[in-house]
Amino acid sequence: MIQKENSYGTFDQEINTFFKDAHHFASLINTCLYQGQEIVKPQDLMLVDPKIQAYTRDVLMLWNGRYGSYYLGIENQLIENYPMPYRILQYDCLVYKDQMDVLEKEHRKKKDLRSSEEFLSGIKASDRLIP
Repeated sequence: MIQKENSYGTFDQEINTFFKDAHHFASLINTCLYQGQEIVKPQDLMLVDPKIQAYTRDVLMLWNGRYGSYYLGIENQLIENYPMPYRILQYDCLVYKDQMDVLEKEHRKKKDLRSSEEFLSGIKASDRLIP
């Protein structure tokens, strides 16, 4: 009998490589979220470095869609991981935090925060975060 070697590392590498292809990524997103309609187009996707501080997402793409830019991420699991929803929320919060840090740093450098709301927030009302 031939035994197949199941390795989490091998699975992750292979499946992540597969979904780093914009056509495969778009197909999955369109199938899961848009009932197969071609809403997310491969040419509108850009692979982003998935490392967020000490964490690494499996695949992260920036979608420049019809209504703006959005981050879309995939977390691949060979076996069920019960706290995965929590981990994904952590990843999302870290993406927002990184964006906030960049904006706050730019405004400190420019010293262009005028209102008390802007000064308290560290960003301008016109600043937008990529969801």
